[in-house]
Amino acid sequence: MKPTITEYHNRRRKRLLKHQENRVLIKDLPKYSYLPGLPLVFLSTILLLLPSLLPLPLNLALSLTTSSLASLWQLQILHDQCHSLLLPPTLNNRATKLLMTALGSVSWYGYNTYLQLGHISHHNIGGSVSHRSSFEDAVDYLPDGDVLFGSHRAIIKGDKAKVGIGMNGWFREGKTGWNAMLYAASFSFERIFLGLNDVVTAVCRRNFFFPNSSPILRKSMVSISTVGVVVRLALVKLLGWKVLLSLYIAELSWCIPPNPLAGCFLNNHSTQPVPSTSSCVPTKSYRTSSPLYSLLTLNTNHHKEHHDFPNVPFHMLHIIKKMKGYDDDEDDEVGNGGISKIE
Repeated sequence: MKPTITEYHNRRRKRLLKHQENRVLIKDLPKYSYLPGLPLVFLSTILLLLPSLLPLPLNLALSLTTSSLASLWQLQILHDQCHSLLLPPTLNNRATKLLMTALGSVSWYGYNTYLQLGHISHHNIGGSVSHRSSFEDAVDYLPDGDVLFGSHRAIIKGDKAKVGIGMNGWFREGKTGWNAMLYAASFSFERIFLGLNDVVTAVCRRNFFFPNSSPILRKSMVSISTVGVVVRLALVKLLGWKVLLSLYIAELSWCIPPNPLAGCFLNNHSTQPVPSTSSCVPTKSYRTSSPLYSLLTLNTNHHKEHHDFPNVPFHMLHIIKKMKGYDDDEDDEVGNGGISKIE
């Protein structure tokens, strides 16, 4: 039986750590990212809010450039917080978690729901969850967050949920222009809908996309949505309606071509076919010849490295690929395609 995404990376990690020099390298890496992470998360907040203070043409220009970059930074730093890699345990308390949730709410919809409720499960059980169960299981967490938000960049295998959005059935092989237009349109619609659904969840005290959610999951979703809505209402009161426009464009634009930042997002679990087999390498990194791309994306493009060693903070991920035997994939048993189970 072919391994799931999680099993694939567990096997790779075990193989790599057989080398003494690799074990030493991992042991000597910094354990937390607060030195670069905390200044950058506050800088990203400033860059996200700055366009709303400017006339509309400048607002749009900055939202598509510096604010777009800041939205990606926000994701990567909150991602380290999710993995308990941003702050040491003595500082990672309830107050700092609330602060990070509030900073993450300086967004149109943001990344709090996915990161806090569905990202760790993506690492723990990724590749073994169907589309239906991701929406409909009565559990205390989102079974695999990437299944919920991956329908624009990967074919979700498994049965279809009764609720959920996605346009995968409309994509056509070889129709690059059509597929790009469809992807951009569906992603744009999804972001609008998710932002509105945040308001519905906060007001109605439940997320209707998860009809069977446990009381714990329901409470968590409502809490995250409420913080988000309160923060955004305060921003509109202080800065006017343009703040929502700039936050929407910033959050959207880095995920859509021709923005070069989209490469690290679209590539993560796009699957790399293995010749003469029906299998694939389920996770990839987006490597370029220049270190500038990794610097601008805060190493978000090193996605395979992150799945191999999820306990390594973001600013050290580029070191992982220097491990002995890191790219020797021929000894790895390749995994299932897509980001969910094959039926």
